Amino acid sequence: MMHSSTGRCGLASLRLLSFPVAICCFAVVFAPVADAFKEIRIPAAADDKLGGIIPVVAPHAKVMLFHDDLGFLLVGEREPKKDGTLALYRVDGRGWPSADPVLLPLPKPPGVSISYAVGLAFHPKLRQLYVWQDTDMVPPPGDEALYKAFEHLLIYDLSKPGPELIYRGCQGPQYQIGTYLAGLTIDSKCARLYLPNMRDKDAAMIGYVALDDKGLPLPEAKDKDKDKGDRARVENVAAVSGWPSGTSFCPISDDVVLFGGSYGPITWDLKDRRNRISSFYLYPYANYRFHMTVHPTMPVFFCLVSGQQYIYRFQHAHGYMTLMPHRYLIDDLIITSQPVLMPLQNQLVVAGTNKVLFLKLDAKGNILEKRGQSAIETITEPPVIACSERWNSVFVPVPKRDKEKK
Repeated sequence: MMHSSTGRCGLASLRLLSFPVAICCFAVVFAPVADAFKEIRIPAAADDKLGGIIPVVAPHAKVMLFHDDLGFLLVGEREPKKDGTLALYRVDGRGWPSADPVLLPLPKPPGVSISYAVGLAFHPKLRQLYVWQDTDMVPPPGDEALYKAFEHLLIYDLSKPGPELIYRGCQGPQYQIGTYLAGLTIDSKCARLYLPNMRDKDAAMIGYVALDDKGLPLPEAKDKDKDKGDRARVENVAAVSGWPSGTSFCPISDDVVLFGGSYGPITWDLKDRRNRISSFYLYPYANYRFHMTVHPTMPVFFCLVSGQQYIYRFQHAHGYMTLMPHRYLIDDLIITSQPVLMPLQNQLVVAGTNKVLFLKLDAKGNILEKRGQSAIETITEPPVIACSERWNSVFVPVPKRDKEKK
């Protein structure tokens, strides 16, 4: 049965300083330690013919996600000025995706010609996929009709041979339109789905919807009888910058989550009313360019700024950042992908134009100087990647091959 949200989704919100005030505070607090990073250089290396790199023909890939247990690879493409596509590939016994993916529908209201996926997440326990979609059709000031009609959150049931769209919702003026990336993550208890790209008048926000045991947004108590459970509950979250943001949500505990804001990594503590957010400012300040991944067994997470040669290694105590991070300078590579951690292989994988880089970690989560890399001449830009620990492989989008290469 399709569930359609007729109201707002169950969120928590947090308000930060305005941009000018934040910059002033940064200058006062962090300027004296701007050069205090411990910097480690990762020297250039020769390209290797490494196995486990699997090309996927997707010339306009913007988001990718792989589920090891299900053997599903999701690829969201967004070709300029054209409607986006979301393809589901099933992999074979060797971990290679099928040649005939299933295209998942991205529904949109009448009058909207373009929509595309900007965020993906799998439910940790259920065979369900969560998609955050957006559109280029930004409404003019004062016109809220498109905000009220466009549904950002789509939930698909993957338990049947053909994926079924079972929920569509999260529409309204509290969700930003016209963005191009999103973090989307479910916590370990499967009780919250963290959401990006929210707004409250002029403030940017992030939040969450509360989920029931079927993985669907909970109804708001006061509207439960009237809406028959189709309306999602709203709580207040956190304003995080002067522009909608929220990438790489990394839940640390039931109430603490790390994510990428507009100025760097942010700790959000839902239970702490006095210090709800703790930020670390990294230069340059840029929306949607801070990408993170948390180690599952060590109090360590990695953060990078897309378009730079640096990877930052942070230590944390229950989600709160401690000390200054280590900064790794990657010779001969501008990193443009998100970092992907493969704990079983104890390595961090990143990509830049025409290259995939494999960085080994030591027992404390430090990046070792010796690196492995493989040239991919046809990698799309900016590259997105997805990894499989089960098959020890990395999925890399490539353009369609010409007739001679087919």
